[in-house]
Order: sequence, then structure tokens, then C-alpha cells
Amino acid sequence: MRVTVRAFLLLMLILAGCTRPVAGQNFEDLGVGQVTLTHPSGYGFFWTGLNSPTNVGGGATITSGENGTIGTPIVYIDLAHLVSIQIAGTNTIQVHNGNSFTVAGNVTLIW
Repeated sequence: MRVTVRAFLLLMLILAGCTRPVAGQNFEDLGVGQVTLTHPSGYGFFWTGLNSPTNVGGGATITSGENGTIGTPIVYIDLAHLVSIQIAGTNTIQVHNGNSFTVAGNVTLIW
């Protein structure tokens, strides 16, 4: 999934998560993350939020940054930190799955 952010200086809240493991996979494929980001004209993205914990019962870690480099992770949304929302271009973000299998989940954008 790719989203092009055309409005500059727009604040966007992203709520995302991997909701269920695929048959034969384990709970490391689950998780949730959230981030608020903005997109200043002529730059990349600025964001702050919470990555998914790295284990069941573990605590979330803070994610924040300012970047426009393609492939930069913005927020991790699974326990193994293999599924992320990342920068896909100057005005574009995408969901990236680093697993060798499909993972089910949801992404909600609020602006």
C-alpha cells in the first residue's frame, strides 16, 4: 500500500498493526504502532510516535525523525520489526513487509 501526501504541512496520524499471524506463523507477526507526521514543503517527513514492542508483554519504543530518504522506516508495526511504514518517495509513504510471507493488518490514516 502506498499513500501520496500532497498537502504540505498537513498533520497526519497513522494507526497501524499486524492483526493476525498467517497459518503456521507465530505471534512475532502481531503488533501495533502509531505515529504523527508532517510533510514540510521541499523536505521529507517529520514524525514522532511509538513502535510496536519487540516481544509479547514488552514495552513500546519511541520513534522520531526527520528524513526524506527512500526506505527509511517511520514506524514498526509488528513484534519482529520486519513490517514497517517507510518513506517511499518525496511525497509518498508505504507499508513494507520484510518477511518472506504475507502478513495481515490494518492501516488507518487520520488528517
